[in-house]
Amino acid sequence: MVNQNSRLDLHEQQINQLQQDVADIRSSLSLLTDDRTEAIEFRKVVLAWMKSQGKQPVDTSSSSGGVFSGMGGGPDPTEPSTGLPWAVKKGVSVITISINKRH
Repeated sequence: MVNQNSRLDLHEQQINQLQQDVADIRSSLSLLTDDRTEAIEFRKVVLAWMKSQGKQPVDTSSSSGGVFSGMGGGPDPTEPSTGLPWAVKKGVSVITISINKRH
């Protein structure tokens, strides 16, 4: 009888561990799905930006850095330029936010 009870306790522990593992997997899957959705959106923004740059002449006469500076259309024109398109800066902030959400 004692042996059977210890086996049942062991089985219950294994079931609890499996349920916890399933919950962890679901949580990870949810985070991966969110990351994938954000990555798709980011790629769309970058692709749209790249396409728009293909239609505009690049001013190489100034030392402004050409296509990568003074992008306009960015969320905050008063923000100092980092030499990156605003869509890339936006994507980096989205990635940073989603990394911070995990911790």
